[in-house]
Amino acid sequence: MAKVKMPLLGVKASGQIGKSVVLGSWRGVQYARTHVHPANPRTAEQMKTRGVFSFLNELWKRLPPSVVEVWQAYAAGRPLTDRNAFLKFNVSTLRGASNVLDIVISPGVAGGYPPADVLVDVDAENNTLTVDVVAPPLPSGWDILKVHVMALKNEDPHGAPTEYPFYGAVELPPYTVVLDGLTDGTSYVVAVFMEYTKPDGTKAYGPSVNTGPFTV
Repeated sequence: MAKVKMPLLGVKASGQIGKSVVLGSWRGVQYARTHVHPANPRTAEQMKTRGVFSFLNELWKRLPPSVVEVWQAYAAGRPLTDRNAFLKFNVSTLRGASNVLDIVISPGVAGGYPPADVLVDVDAENNTLTVDVVAPPLPSGWDILKVHVMALKNEDPHGAPTEYPFYGAVELPPYTVVLDGLTDGTSYVVAVFMEYTKPDGTKAYGPSVNTGPFTV
């Protein structure tokens, strides 16, 4: 219901009348406008975006701290949060996709290098993935701090994630990570990225490299 003061002179009125007219004041000037019902578009394309956005938001809560640290490093000094950076890279990538083969787990920070190669051995009997990572040649003064490996269930990214990712890391060569306890008969994407120290003592992260899918 509209609230009216001195209605005969039309001095002040605010609110809505019959869900058809809205009365108000802006910087001391009275106005009247048509009441507009907020839209809630549900086109197929918009629903794809919403679905992926929800999937990634939930997945973000399940990422291991070592992966979140990469996005924190990427977002530092930029006008966005670590979570928003993760969404920025992946909403457009996964929107409309039927799987997570192209998901970005690390965007790369401070010029870090990707692995030279990733080899995966599947032990379906024991529900295990053994991941061997080949280090790239590095400039003088660069050192490998850690190799990070994650196995993510290869599912439709328009619903809710149905598993937590499996994660492991190794600091010294040979860079082999064994991920066990995976779900029998399930398909996984393996994502690998590398963490470095540069000659000035700062950290760098390589972009993630995905391989798969692998069914255990």
